[in-house]
Amino acid sequence: MTLWLCKSSSLCWQHLGDEWVVFNEGCGETAVADPLTASILMALESGALEQNALMAQIAEDFQIADHEQLRPLVMEKTETLLRMGWIESET
Repeated sequence: MTLWLCKSSSLCWQHLGDEWVVFNEGCGETAVADPLTASILMALESGALEQNALMAQIAEDFQIADHEQLRPLVMEKTETLLRMGWIESET
């Protein structure tokens, strides 16, 4: 599955403690993002990524050797972002 930011998404970031506040100018929504969700969105801001490439990028960001450990968490977060309409996918 390939993932990318919704075409109308334009993200503005602010870091507060252990969380990120992100405003999506495209839909006018603001969300508080945990570090994993923020990492997913930041990776997709650079362009579309295939799911395995996204997992590898996030594992590198968090310095985790076995990115397969992240798979269930990343899947959960990407499903939430898909439902919110912040990202899109092609299977």
